[in-house]
Formats: sequence, C-alpha cells, structure tokens
Amino acid sequence: MYTEYLFLSTNLKAKLPKLLDKRQWEILLNADLSDAYNLLKETIYAPLLEGYSGFLKVLYDDLKIMANTVKYPYWDLVLFEFMTHDVRNELLQLSKSESLEVFFNFSYGRTYSELRNKLTSKIQKADSQQISDLGLWNLIIDFGILDTSKELFKRIENKKIRDFVLLKNKLNFIKIDVRLEKVPYVTEILKRLNWDLASYRVLYGDEELKQRFLEDLKNYDFDMLIKKYLYSYMNKNFKNVVSGPEVVLYYFYVKMWEMEDILFILENKKLKIPREYWERGLLRANE
Repeated sequence: MYTEYLFLSTNLKAKLPKLLDKRQWEILLNADLSDAYNLLKETIYAPLLEGYSGFLKVLYDDLKIMANTVKYPYWDLVLFEFMTHDVRNELLQLSKSESLEVFFNFSYGRTYSELRNKLTSKIQKADSQQISDLGLWNLIIDFGILDTSKELFKRIENKKIRDFVLLKNKLNFIKIDVRLEKVPYVTEILKRLNWDLASYRVLYGDEELKQRFLEDLKNYDFDMLIKKYLYSYMNKNFKNVVSGPEVVLYYFYVKMWEMEDILFILENKKLKIPREYWERGLLRANE
C-alpha cells in the first residue's frame, strides 16, 4: 500500500503548505470583508468567493486527483460525510417532505447503496409507528449511519484508520446516547426497529471518553467538538505518515474543515457580527 499511494501522497503533501498558515489566519480574522476577499483571491481558496458552489468545486477537483488511487473501502470513508448527508436528505424528502438544501451527488462507492437500502427498510417500518417528530427521524437515520459505519470498519485493514473510525463511532454514539437520555421513550421505538441500544453500548461505550467529552461540551456544540477530537487524532497519527490512505484522509478532511471555517467567517463578516461571538465556532485546522 505504501508504493501504491506514494505518488498521490507526495502530491497531496506538496499542497498542504498552500493551505492557510497562522499568519494568514490572523489576517483573515481581523480583516474587514473587503480585505478578507482580497486575501482569499491570492490563495487556493479563491473559489470560495463564489460561496458554497466554490466549496464544492474545490472538493470535486481534489476528488478527481484521488479517484485513480483511492479504492474501496477508503474511498467510501473519504466521502462518508457527504454520502450520509445525501442519504439523509433523500429519506427525509421521501418520508416527511423535508429536505436539506444541498445534494452533493459525488460518485459514491457501494456503501451508499447499502446504507440507502438498509435505512429505507427501517424508514418504512418506522412509518407504521406513526412517527411525526423530525428529530426522531433524524435519530433513526443516525443509528443507521452508525450501523453502516460499523460494517465499513470491518473492511478496513489499516490500523490507524481503524482507530480513527472507531473513535468517530464512539463520539457519534455519545451524541446519540445523550439525546436518548432526554427522550427515553425513543429507546422502545428503536427496539421495535430491531436496534438494541445495549449492543451498541458494548461496541462503543467508553465512559472515560464520554465524561471528558461532556466536560468539553460546556464550551462547544456537539458537531464542533466531534471535529476537534477527530482533528486532534488525525494530527497526531496521520500528519507525519509518508505514504498511504492516512495522507489522503488527513489532506481531504483538513482542507474541507478549513473551507467550512472560511465560509463561516465570511458569513459572519457579511452580517457584521463581532468576532468574539463566533470565533469559538472555528476549528482552525492546519494553523
């Protein structure tokens, strides 16, 4: 696998210094909207001036470079967040006439079909429970995503990436578990859908991690804190790998998260919201 990924890994590592450095971050944070635009024009993130369409354009260009080297299951793992977003959107649209704003429509691998088929059967069964709460529908989908990630995990041979996926699943289980504590009746509905919470607790229950996470949660929202934990793991375990799928995951996630931060900054500057109100919502990867 080292040799197979060497050309791509070298290519991606050469691009990493072109992401924003600490000096550029400080300029961007302190700049007014016009100066922020001028700074970005001189970086690889110039397409972000077009908004979300520019975000997708940058990701599409990167995926074209990766597609010839990265195969299943690592390709599915790179695209997992987008894939699950699209499945969620499709199912909510079909079942509850609800829709998220964007479909990514990347060229997904086989995990997409497996996830969609599995969740479709659960959604059809859940329909018979006469569920009207959108939050509960999302919780059902979250369980399906966790279950699919478990199956994907079994097919990953790389130990560092297996540990990354395991951490990600544990963090997502904590998020689900905390939500269930607030609505305990949902546990019975999940049982009727043949999802046994106890079996997931055996797989992903980590009391030490949970307590540390809940303490940190006082300062961040769930999704941002999960990103911070995952980025910390990747920075320690993927960043210095010379060649392999770890390099691909590190580069792709760091770049994606950095672009999300930039769009978040630009939106707040457009709305003229003071920095002290939104700065904590930044991951600031690669700084």
